[in-house]
Amino acid sequence: YEVTADDIARGYVSNQAFAEVKRMSLDDLIVSDLSGLTIHNDSPTIAMLQQAPAVSIKKSGTWVDDNQNGYADVGESIRYEFEILNSGDALLRDIVLEDSKISNTILIELNNQLRGQILFPGKQINLTASYILDQNDLNNEKAMNSAKILASSPFDGIFTDVSGTTHTSNEATIVPIPVHKELQLLKVGSLTDESGNGIGEVGESILYRFTINNL
Repeated sequence: YEVTADDIARGYVSNQAFAEVKRMSLDDLIVSDLSGLTIHNDSPTIAMLQQAPAVSIKKSGTWVDDNQNGYADVGESIRYEFEILNSGDALLRDIVLEDSKISNTILIELNNQLRGQILFPGKQINLTASYILDQNDLNNEKAMNSAKILASSPFDGIFTDVSGTTHTSNEATIVPIPVHKELQLLKVGSLTDESGNGIGEVGESILYRFTINNL
């Protein structure tokens, strides 16, 4: 029997033989039997197959300019896209996504989508989520982090992968955040009337005040 990709994905081949014989007698009685592991049972013969389970995740992100002003603002968002790939040869299930950038509420929704799914070799699941920018993100002028995926195969335990910019890397996903940089300098001068006569005189001074605003 030639093993197929579906057999490897399943992890085993289960089969039974069947024998039938006609008794050489006047009644021509037909006797049959299903194969078993012993002569006293009909249990299928199961051949376990060696598997190489693996899972990978790719994460990308795009800043969304909600007000179209060309600069990031607190409260705007980054749209993250996740590609979860079965990169091995075994069925995967019990898939769980972890990501510290995503709120618990959204993360629960994503994992609800993954619950109960079976991922076949070579197939992938796509998910999207939004992250809301805060002042720290604008100060850093970028948002950087990684996600993690966990999945199990029926016979080989749990497998994990840290996200990358490709399915074969583990580089953190970096989304540049363009910020508006503008500095304002105000200068005001006033006479210091040391003599108190209300008139500027040689030797008296001017007091300058500077105000610097980050716009």
